[in-house]
Amino acid sequence: MERLSVNIITSDNKKFKNNRYTKKYARELKKAQQHLSRKQKGSNGFEKQKLKVAKIHEKIASCRLDTLHKVSKELVESYDLVLIDELKERLGMSYYMFKKQWDIKAESNNVETPRMVAASTE
Repeated sequence: MERLSVNIITSDNKKFKNNRYTKKYARELKKAQQHLSRKQKGSNGFEKQKLKVAKIHEKIASCRLDTLHKVSKELVESYDLVLIDELKERLGMSYYMFKKQWDIKAESNNVETPRMVAASTE
């Protein structure tokens, strides 16, 4: 399945790209997981390496959340209404996290919450 290179496109054609943080940290994560797999379970080395792997996963999650904060803040400040295209294959956790961020920011700025619209095939 081909991934989207752009997550959000506004009506005035401003694009917010898909940063692909997992791919960015893939080499570092792979190396850390390989080191972890070579450790004996329950040893101090295993526990330390497990923390290193967890930190990389946390870094990826942190980067994604930071991007969602920045994008939702910019959209709330720039637009009064947001319509979200319902793409079933892309309607994952990122949409729900984005909507949550939007709701928080929209509430403080008196902006309408985003609405779902069905994708047109025309």
